[in-house]
Amino acid sequence: MKNYKVIAVLCAALSLMGCSRKASISGTIDGYADSDIVVRQLDVNKFTVLDTIRTSGNGGLSYRLDVKDGDPEFIYLYARDKRVASLLVSSSDRISIKADTLGGCLIEGSPDSSLLGEVEKAYSDFMLRLASAPTDADLTREYISYYRSRVKFLLENPYSLTVVPVLYQKLGENAPIFSQASDALLFRNAADSLATVYPDSRYVKALSSEADRRLKLMDLESKIRNAPE
Repeated sequence: MKNYKVIAVLCAALSLMGCSRKASISGTIDGYADSDIVVRQLDVNKFTVLDTIRTSGNGGLSYRLDVKDGDPEFIYLYARDKRVASLLVSSSDRISIKADTLGGCLIEGSPDSSLLGEVEKAYSDFMLRLASAPTDADLTREYISYYRSRVKFLLENPYSLTVVPVLYQKLGENAPIFSQASDALLFRNAADSLATVYPDSRYVKALSSEADRRLKLMDLESKIRNAPE
């Protein structure tokens, strides 16, 4: 009888271990020796501080965190108030970074994190071009070109969580890039595709709720537009 109990306890322990595994982040931050790095996690619509770690004498860092299977986390490393690395961490990932405080960051061991880096660079470059556009016509052309490139990105990466931050990008505080009523369909398609891969992800659930909200607004606008005078 005791043997059965021991087996049951071991099975339960193995089950728990399978639900959450340690992911690791290591590397160096050039020019940032013996200094604090703040580890933040995106909790749907706000950042939560997970930890503060100290770099070594050569700027080296090492950090481990629990990540549930099939439920990746958006993790960001900050040197003072400057973001030095943006990561999309899956369970059991072994991520290596080489970064600096000037915006450079090379990531290995995580294709999702590398893709997230490309997303953020494209957005940063777009905002710089927008700020330097000499005329309203140039500004409009930049926006249309970027909008189309992001729609293409969504269509080419339907099962990557990196589409989530793309859909929430903004031109300003209250100016979403995806601001058209019909963009509700992009939100809905993205949420439905991601749900097949990450059904338990809170990011996907939040995206699905936003899709529902936008679809209701789109339906309301349609009814108002087609209502008799």
